Amino acid sequence: MLFRSAPVFHITSDVLPSAQRGTAYRAQLTSEAGVGVIRWKALTYPPAGIRVMKKGAIVGTPSRRLAPWTYRFTVQATDSTKGPRQVVTALVTLTVS
Repeated sequence: MLFRSAPVFHITSDVLPSAQRGTAYRAQLTSEAGVGVIRWKALTYPPAGIRVMKKGAIVGTPSRRLAPWTYRFTVQATDSTKGPRQVVTALVTLTVS
């Protein structure tokens, strides 16, 4: 008899599309195997001018004062499971030029 384990809730968007300083930016965080509505937040600071919205959008205009760099910040996703909610985190990479 073959047993399959249930899929594990995880974040799939750990490398974001590149951004340009001084130019409006938008990307979407994604996950797999979460239940219902997924809520997102940043646990560490994204680059200046960028925000993590609760529906997983990464939006804003990277500050012109930022050094061209590959920035890393931690995001958290929480699903809407009844009972104990599933919570996962990931280190996200965003290159700003």
